[in-house]
Amino acid sequence: MADASFADFIGEVRARLEKGRETYGDRSFSAEPSALLEELRQETLDLAGWGFILWTRLKAMADALPCRVNEPPGRLVGKDRVAP
Repeated sequence: MADASFADFIGEVRARLEKGRETYGDRSFSAEPSALLEELRQETLDLAGWGFILWTRLKAMADALPCRVNEPPGRLVGKDRVAP
């Protein structure tokens, strides 16, 4: 299963690179390394931001539940409940 998932991942990376090449050409291969580092820095901020948005949505869904199964003792469960 991991091999199939990795193959899917590589396929998606390849598709993104191709889309970028079609849109922007191959300029990234001749860009200054500092420009590529800045692009990576911005992408990490995007990833963190999207992660926060997803975390917020998942937390809101979990908080709406009356309780959760298999929570470790002492963890907050639902909006104001603590697991036994």
